[in-house]
Parts: sequence; C-alpha cells; structure tokens
Amino acid sequence: NNIVKNNLSNIAAYTVSIDNSSDSSLINNTILGNGSFALVLYNSINIKVLNNTIRGNSSKIFVINSSNNSLFSNNNVNSSRIIGKGNVIYLRGSTNNTFTNNTIKSTNNSGIYMSKSFNNSFVGTIVKNNGSSVHGIILNTSSHENYFLLLNSTALGSSGAAVYIHNSSNNTFVDSINLEGNPSDIVYSPN
Repeated sequence: NNIVKNNLSNIAAYTVSIDNSSDSSLINNTILGNGSFALVLYNSINIKVLNNTIRGNSSKIFVINSSNNSLFSNNNVNSSRIIGKGNVIYLRGSTNNTFTNNTIKSTNNSGIYMSKSFNNSFVGTIVKNNGSSVHGIILNTSSHENYFLLLNSTALGSSGAAVYIHNSSNNTFVDSINLEGNPSDIVYSPN
C-alpha cells in the first residue's frame, strides 16, 4: 500500500519502477524519462496511475508488463523520440486493466502497443502521432477481447493506420470518435 503523490522525477535510467507490488498509487506526478523508460510496472496488481504527466524520448515511455487489474486514468503520456521507432505505451502479458481519459502523443512512436494482453478496457482514449510508418494502436500477438469505447486515434505520418490488428481477435470498438490513418484507418492482418 504505497502512495507516490505530487512529485517531479527526472532521472536517466528507469525513472519510476513499480515491481512486484499491489495496491499502490501514483498520483499527480510529472515523470520525465531521459534515456530509458519513464514508468515501468512489472508483475504488479491493483495499481492506480492517476493524473500524471509522463514524458520521455526512449523507445518505450510507459511499460506495463505482467501487470493486472489496474486503473490508469487522466494521464498525459508524450514521446519526443525523433530517431528510431518504439511505443509510447507498451502492454505485454497484462490483463483486466482499465484506461480512462488518457491522452497519448508521439512524434515517432506508435501510441499503444499490445502483445499477449487481453480483457483490457480503453474509454475516452486519445492517441495522436505524426511519425513516419507508425500506427496509433497496435494489437499484436494474441491480444484478444480488448474493449475500446470513444476512441480517438490518428496516425498522420506517411504510412500508418489508426488501428493495426495482427494475429489478434475478438477486440471491440464502440462509438469511435475519430479513426484516421494514412493510408488506412484500420488494418487487419490475420498472420
């Protein structure tokens, strides 16, 4: 039962790391990752990440790995990475998480990348990126049964989809406000 509240963190390595934890909260912080990941959740449950500004310039800004049943709400996550590709929010092996009213912006990274993650809910999510050949949201490698309500995803670079689905199924998109990609809004690749 840890609470980290109202802080500014700017460190070169993992700026904030929550490992093997439960029932912890990260509220009203500014997290600046310069060189590695800004925020990492690993093997944790029932975590609350609320009202934070998370910024970085690495290949992954906010990593959620093997973490479940957590709430991520009203966060602004920004990537200023110019060289190389990556993901602003990276979910791997994580289930039953809820994301509400988060804004994800990127220069050259995909907004949300999910691998082997299922039963996650995204409500009121805004994803904006303008990098070359990056997608707004990627559902990859057995990311099933995720739910998106009121999604606003734009990928305005030279070739990227608002949503790219690969080898994943039974994902639901309801009342999407804006799905805009170049050249395609939604791309499905079964294999």
